[in-house]
Amino acid sequence: MKQYLISLCATGLMSFDCLAVTVGSLRCEYLKDPIGIDVVRPGLSWTIESTRRGELQTAYQILVASSEGLLNKNQGDLWDSGKVASDETIQVEYGGKTLRSRAECFWKVRSWDKDGRASAWSSPAFWTMGLLEARDWQGCWIAADEESAPDSRSGSKPVNFASNTNSAAAALLRTEAQVAQKPVKATASICGLGYYELRVNGCKLGDHLLDPAWTDYDRRVTYVTYDVTDRFVRGANVVAVILGNGWFHVPTPDLFGNEQARWRATPRCLVQIDLEYADGSHRAIVSDDSWRCSTGAITFNCIRGGETIDCRLDKPGWDRPGFDAAGWKPVIKAAPPKGRLAAQMIPPMRGREVTAVKLTEPKPGLFIFDLGVNISGWARLTAAGQPGRKITLHFNELLNPDGTLNTGNSTFHTHGRFQTGELFLDRSGRGVFEPRFTYHGFRYVQVTGLDHAPALDDLVGVWVHSDLNQAGEFSCSNPLINQIQKAVCRTILNTTHSIPGEESTREKMGWTQDAFTQMEPGICNFDESAMYRNFLRDMIEAQDANGQIPPIVPTCDWGRSRNGAPAEFADPWWGDTLPYVAWKLYQYYGDKAALVEAYEPMKRWTDYQDSTAANGIVAWSLGDWLDAGQAAHKPHNTPTDQVSTCGFYYAAQCTARAARLLGKDADAQRYGDLADRIRHSFNKRFLDSSSGIYAPLAQTGQVLPLSLGIVPPELVDSAQRHLVEDIHNQNLTAGFVGIMPLMYYLVDHGQGELAYTLATQFMPGWGHMVADDWSTLGESLYDNSDRHHPFGGCIGSWYYGALAGLRPGADVIGYKKIVIKPRALGGLTWVNCYNNSIRGRIVSNWKRSGNKFEMSISIPANTTAAVYVPAKEIGTVTESGKAVSKATDLKILKVESGFAVFEVGSGDYIFTSEMEPPSVD
Repeated sequence: MKQYLISLCATGLMSFDCLAVTVGSLRCEYLKDPIGIDVVRPGLSWTIESTRRGELQTAYQILVASSEGLLNKNQGDLWDSGKVASDETIQVEYGGKTLRSRAECFWKVRSWDKDGRASAWSSPAFWTMGLLEARDWQGCWIAADEESAPDSRSGSKPVNFASNTNSAAAALLRTEAQVAQKPVKATASICGLGYYELRVNGCKLGDHLLDPAWTDYDRRVTYVTYDVTDRFVRGANVVAVILGNGWFHVPTPDLFGNEQARWRATPRCLVQIDLEYADGSHRAIVSDDSWRCSTGAITFNCIRGGETIDCRLDKPGWDRPGFDAAGWKPVIKAAPPKGRLAAQMIPPMRGREVTAVKLTEPKPGLFIFDLGVNISGWARLTAAGQPGRKITLHFNELLNPDGTLNTGNSTFHTHGRFQTGELFLDRSGRGVFEPRFTYHGFRYVQVTGLDHAPALDDLVGVWVHSDLNQAGEFSCSNPLINQIQKAVCRTILNTTHSIPGEESTREKMGWTQDAFTQMEPGICNFDESAMYRNFLRDMIEAQDANGQIPPIVPTCDWGRSRNGAPAEFADPWWGDTLPYVAWKLYQYYGDKAALVEAYEPMKRWTDYQDSTAANGIVAWSLGDWLDAGQAAHKPHNTPTDQVSTCGFYYAAQCTARAARLLGKDADAQRYGDLADRIRHSFNKRFLDSSSGIYAPLAQTGQVLPLSLGIVPPELVDSAQRHLVEDIHNQNLTAGFVGIMPLMYYLVDHGQGELAYTLATQFMPGWGHMVADDWSTLGESLYDNSDRHHPFGGCIGSWYYGALAGLRPGADVIGYKKIVIKPRALGGLTWVNCYNNSIRGRIVSNWKRSGNKFEMSISIPANTTAAVYVPAKEIGTVTESGKAVSKATDLKILKVESGFAVFEVGSGDYIFTSEMEPPSVD
């Protein structure tokens, strides 16, 4: 179609204006058509496309209307930006009328190209506002029970004030409402803590799972908004809620003390459904003390422990009109959580089915279902047998040598029930087990208690995770890398449940360093903009008053500073996740507001580290976690004070950069000076100036000062030489903190083949993590102790950045300038890669045969790129079949280190060249 339109233009059968840009991918606060947001001046983003090279946006116009009809008439009654001379397409702040609660906003954009021609209007998009003020909520918090919060000072257990339900059971709440006429619009908002399922007239609303997101409930609780217009009928209607415990009310002992969380109380909810009728009148159905409550089939639910479903206790029709609820008890008006109500503005968790591939019976009556892949989520088991029979399910990723399920890490079992499901068949001898308020990490499901052998299709896995949109794809000629890359993506999804980088099998905690290492591979493969924006807010809310950042976020207070001292598992690099995330949001998504929001917390964090430093040296706490040879939580190779002081230096650098960007000159000077003092102290304390060695046999201790620019310029060569020699002598030894700086530093400083060897070797490395058909990656490069952990996925960004060579420009935000610098390493013969960046799709594909090299790239409109073409000399390079010296759509910049470097505008390009003969492995 594109070529057909170009042909029509060329023949004069269609106006040349057809070549103007087109506008698409409209997003509000990074989300597509979000419902119920609470940002009163939301950021609006879009992309532009063009059929010609070098396209730029020179102006834009945004229309926002209160109805789709007005928008179709080009009437922006809420906001008409007018023609704005700007090339900006990211997070343009809404500048129209003040928006009220429940407001509907329909919007579209047009853009002017580099020649000043206007595009057609984009397809319309929309967003709606949530409930913006506390007074907009007309109902009250209700619960089946009220339970006191624990006394965090004494550690005493909570006390029940009422006993309508078993506190480990899920509560059923319902109300009946007579509706005089079918509404033309119905909007529901709910916060149900810990988790909820909202139902109207017997049907669940929406496809979200495990809502709301886990937050520090003393700081922020999130509500979700649904369009429920088609769910209400004239006459009798029932609104019902199932409440689960979640993280709000952990019922069993927990390694991190969540059963004693300061916010802990029985599950409760706040509900408001606004109905609008054709005559303009309104009605609200809200949670209040007229609701009734009971319990049902879910007699136990725990985020770690699993669920017990007793089908004998099911109450058919309880959520439909006509059900006799006379025996149900009135709900209790419950105390609201301390945190402020905020709209949930991240991708929801959703589920998809995974079919079991194998069924075995290693012992009589013990059955093992194998899903073939690791998933996070649960299983749905359909069973039949003797009425009331108890069937037990256990979930995990490992089997014992005899084929039975390995019950996993004993540390978690000693703290209570763990990854277990129970099903009691109903009085007819039938039942379905499918939990609502828990999730597990597993591949295998062990089932006992059946009175007959099951069929393979009696059990289906349900893969549950935050539903991140795919944003990129990478593949190459090396099957091992493709296998690891596939595991990278599955690992990222399996460890994202409203927070990134949590380990779904054992801990389910948001370890900040795991979110750190997973962020860039996440961005390469998925749209992580809203997810990490939310996690940045989680970290800010978790920060201690003295500036320390706990190592897990959210936290029930585990990992907090005590008496000013760092917590046992706190660490500069773990806390550096806050400035790191803020900067990556700015670098990849152009999110300056993230830096603004994080700036003061960033300062407090840097100042806290400074308060713990002795002569510029920080000596706490975790160091280069899980390096080679680590034992008893103590890294083996690089001294902790070297690793931690580098983290201190990084924080000071980030703060100084943010201050300069935000025009805070005094702060920029202050933190720049602090970074200089740290660098001086670090080199004085650790550097052997005669050799360039910081610590013998310590790769992380060597690469961190190199990659951070701490090494004196005259000693860089010797420091780098020692690093390379150490790798050749010891193989890989770096841990959590050092591994990715090491991989990138090697490839960026002439040691690409060495880096490729490390990336593709079995052990130490990533190869062992996918041996034996494993589908997810692990925590350690050096053993097989765990193969379902976010850390292993860190290599995913290296595939994009080193092999495809696709990275954002260092000095320009949000992919405004792109770098494409592919490396034909280790015998690779081709790489295919794309990333749907915030500004549009970027493609970097290449193939080689002998010394012949061809790369095909696509650069989105309104951006430029520095393109590095592997070439032994510039005279061998062509673009689209023409010598580059005759090309008019590119600029020759330089020739360096085996690359011819060009600057190009947007468009599709095909470069060919002759490169140095490939090395032989």
